[in-house]
Amino acid sequence: MKKTICLLLALLMLLSLCAAAVADEGTQNPYASGTPWNDIDLDGVVTADTPVNLKDDFALYVNKDAILDLEIPEGYPYGGTIMDVVLQNADDIREMFLGDEPESHDAKLAYTLFRLMMDWESRNALGIAPLKEQTDAVEALDSVEALTAYFTEVPMEDQLSLLFGCGST
Repeated sequence: MKKTICLLLALLMLLSLCAAAVADEGTQNPYASGTPWNDIDLDGVVTADTPVNLKDDFALYVNKDAILDLEIPEGYPYGGTIMDVVLQNADDIREMFLGDEPESHDAKLAYTLFRLMMDWESRNALGIAPLKEQTDAVEALDSVEALTAYFTEVPMEDQLSLLFGCGST
């Protein structure tokens, strides 16, 4: 009985997907029409001719004039208050680590970490030797058991997966 119900539910789901696909065939692709992506923060999306409607896009309705007057920083796709804060924050952080080493313990730790992150000469001198060891270890994996051992026995900081999804924030 359970198999029959599961089979019927799967069949209904398949029919529903097919009906949705057929219905979508008749709709026009909005990106093929030449209409730009509706993200008002991106350069060039909002023009003087862009229609505004309070019900459709409140942010555009109240900010169109400001968006048209917005100056986008060179090399960036958008601007405005948030970008101003992002750029100022980056400058402020960089300024914290220039000059003499600070006196307090915590400030010294941050100062040293920043100096280590920016020490490209030492990293370039090492070359790819440390990474080569990690990639060789991963390439040697030939079974699920070996992969399990790799993830359970190799310290996290020595695993190749640490290279993905990391940042310096």
